[in-house]
Amino acid sequence: MAQLETKLENQRLYSLQEFEELDLPHNGNKYELIDGVLVVTPPPGFQHAKIGAKIIKRINLFDPDDKLGLVINAVGFMAAPGFAPSPDVAFIMAENVPPDTRGMVPVPPDLAVEVWSPGDLDTAAHRAEARAKIRRYQTAGVSIVWVINPPARTVEVYHPNQTGPVQVLGINDELSGEDVIPGFTMPVKTLFE
Repeated sequence: MAQLETKLENQRLYSLQEFEELDLPHNGNKYELIDGVLVVTPPPGFQHAKIGAKIIKRINLFDPDDKLGLVINAVGFMAAPGFAPSPDVAFIMAENVPPDTRGMVPVPPDLAVEVWSPGDLDTAAHRAEARAKIRRYQTAGVSIVWVINPPARTVEVYHPNQTGPVQVLGINDELSGEDVIPGFTMPVKTLFE
């Protein structure tokens, strides 16, 4: 998750449909709709991208034919009114993969992964924004949210309707796909190697 750097259009509020119809530049930045506000963030750094790539690789090795679902990144989700995130990594269970793959995904992901960037942690206000985004995922019904904190070398695991993480995993623990990716596990330490 990159720091929410720039809010465009003087806080103009967009609907999901208006957001999807915007002709946004393809310049490496990430565009999300957060509480109806268009937010642009810079591209992630190398460590951030490397962590996301490792998760994608491990899930693809576990489910090479996408029988359980589809792991993707760099795509927007119409998760809830006023909320169209673009998680660092997302997994959609097979039964939820939309038949039309043009444009944004019209459903929330079943698993959302956010990697915290240094900007997410540098001030109390940025930490509060990052936490609020996690709550939005929970409210949208995302089954599992993994929040990866590289400086702490931890992963927080969130479920819907919980006030905080259900688990905080350390370097010697394992991520679990739970009911979303049954049987999938990944040692936390491999994220930071």
